[in-house]
Amino acid sequence: MTPPQGNSKAAKSQPRDLSLEALRGIAALIVMAWHFMMAFYWKTVFEPSYGFLGSPFYFLIHGPSVVSIFFVLSGYVLTKKYFETNEGRILSSGALKRYFRLLPIPFISIMASWALFHFGLYSYKPAGDITGSPWLANFANGISPSFSPTFGAAFLQGSYITFFTGDSSFNPLLWTIHVELIGSFIAFGLAGIIAGVHGRVIAVVIAALTAAIVAHYFNFWFVPFIPGVLLAYYANNLKGMKLITAFILIVLGLLIIGFREPIGFYSFMKFIGDYNGDMFRTYFATFGSCLIMASIIGCEKLKQSMQGKISHWLGRLSFPFYAVHILILCSLASWVFVHYHATKGYDMAAAFAAVTLFVPSVILAALLAEVDERWAKYLNGWFRWLTGETKPKR
Repeated sequence: MTPPQGNSKAAKSQPRDLSLEALRGIAALIVMAWHFMMAFYWKTVFEPSYGFLGSPFYFLIHGPSVVSIFFVLSGYVLTKKYFETNEGRILSSGALKRYFRLLPIPFISIMASWALFHFGLYSYKPAGDITGSPWLANFANGISPSFSPTFGAAFLQGSYITFFTGDSSFNPLLWTIHVELIGSFIAFGLAGIIAGVHGRVIAVVIAALTAAIVAHYFNFWFVPFIPGVLLAYYANNLKGMKLITAFILIVLGLLIIGFREPIGFYSFMKFIGDYNGDMFRTYFATFGSCLIMASIIGCEKLKQSMQGKISHWLGRLSFPFYAVHILILCSLASWVFVHYHATKGYDMAAAFAAVTLFVPSVILAALLAEVDERWAKYLNGWFRWLTGETKPKR
């Protein structure tokens, strides 16, 4: 196996891979489905007697495993261009910009959450009491005895604390932004190391294992970035994959992502015993994520089938959708459910809540995506000027 070679101008000008953008968007929708089910159908998700836990179709809602896809994707996307061009500034510039690049959407969502707390617009507690979901009743497990929803606390979380410590009380889903930031630095560092070994497989494996061990002992959620970097490093070796092979890898990857407990379809995995837990499931899902990504990277027919406006739309809205949907779930969607529960019945009220969750989340995500894209253009231009690539306007 050999890594990609060259410093081609074509590599510099390649557009974003819409097939991977689509994958990111689909993953965001699955995370939303997971949170909706956790909020309104808690027992269906977690109790084996309902028959869904242990089903081979559990991947359709298994949000915690799908999160691994985000991190593997980041490891791949952040380093792919570097391996194509061998330009060290891509890594240094990426590392310097990373915090600033990630800043707008988390900050806006956290300040929006403060406003919802301040004006009493959250309805997660009464909704959670009706649905029997302790997760919903506790604001997606975001409420702690020390939590105080003040403006100052929100500002500090949105501008610094959530990024560097992972404390995300105002938006519990944003624990991932801390992982994304630190994991990005790990990806940049690993890419710089393995690029210097010139295709020596043993050296690459040693570097990757070292990084994985270090990441494991700091936070096991950092580990998925490492196979993402390796996928970028060996991307050229995956090219030419047949469609049937890609299909098999995707099916296997989805089945792996759908694993939560060794019951039902997954009864054959009882041998893992006490090892089954968050760490094991994360690493297992990371493997499944890599199989899915490898199939998309390697199979040109599959990649071409995932191009187009829908893929662009899914990718463009994925992160803002992820960041805002929990706020809508705990406010407007929960209020709608409580309001209609007594007169329309449980399932109909939950259906109304689902529509109320999805549509406003898409609208807000589209607005946030516009803000984020404008910020990215400004930030990139500013860094190009700072590094001397462009001259300031007079």
